[in-house]
Amino acid sequence: MKNDFLTIGEAAIRYGSDYGTIYHLIKRKQLPTAKINGIITIHYQHIEKYFNSKFNNQVTKWT
Repeated sequence: MKNDFLTIGEAAIRYGSDYGTIYHLIKRKQLPTAKINGIITIHYQHIEKYFNSKFNNQVTKWT
């Protein structure tokens, strides 16, 4: 679904990070992306999985 995908900026805001951090993770291929209408997006489950693995499941689930 469209709402399951976040832009880099949306992901940064949603998960309390910053644009540069999310972008860096993408460039290092630690977060898979998809281009939707030419915009780089990340599925929220990939972000939650990454941050939960780094911060011991303390990331808020998508609602």
